[in-house]
Amino acid sequence: MKKTAFLFYFILFCINSFAQTKTTKVTYKLAIGNNLISEELSSKYTTAQLEAIKIRYANYNLLEYTLLFNSSESLFYLNDIEIGLISDFENNKLKNILKTEKKKKYYKNLKSDKIVFATSMGGENLLITGKTNQIKWKLTSKSKIIGKNTCYKAILIEGNKLLGFNQNMIIEAWYTPEIPVPYGPLHFEGLPGLILELSLGPKTYYASSIKYNTNNVIEELVDGKVITRERYGSILEKFAEEMFTKN
Repeated sequence: MKKTAFLFYFILFCINSFAQTKTTKVTYKLAIGNNLISEELSSKYTTAQLEAIKIRYANYNLLEYTLLFNSSESLFYLNDIEIGLISDFENNKLKNILKTEKKKKYYKNLKSDKIVFATSMGGENLLITGKTNQIKWKLTSKSKIIGKNTCYKAILIEGNKLLGFNQNMIIEAWYTPEIPVPYGPLHFEGLPGLILELSLGPKTYYASSIKYNTNNVIEELVDGKVITRERYGSILEKFAEEMFTKN
């Protein structure tokens, strides 16, 4: 009897240990302008403004991103895409977008309380580091169904500058407690559920598929010069001031 019980718990332990090594893969797509997922956001722009936004962000709707996560860490990055039959002008615009977006990767580790954002500035690879839960959300009771999941709306109330976004930009997220992990697109995190939709002004990231128990490997970002979030924010602020002065 004791041997049977021991064998049962040993098998259960092995199954649980194996499950913890498995990775969930979420694919996100990007909507721009008139194709915004959030209805309330589209009402904040005039038709002319939305058209101007669509021109500025043309080809972004071709991009797809991947979020990998397990119980302790996550990684968000741009997927490789094939450039189809489009004009040379659109082709070059898309290549420029890919060149910029491909260098941006976002890593989070709950155990070490660390967030790392990889990017490039002035030809130099940077690793911007910070701690988790440095941004603050306002949770609301507003809900909607995304796919098969019930989601709730959250509004970012502190963290725009820290993350390198305009202070006046409205940032909203829809998260689902049915997938109780504090992950999401880019460096957004800290909600009581996976973010399935994220609106940054005219851009909306939305989950198009979720695959559980994949064999994808999450690797920490290590290539680049390490600076703090605060230092990076100061660099962006100084750059914005210089651009404003020149204009």
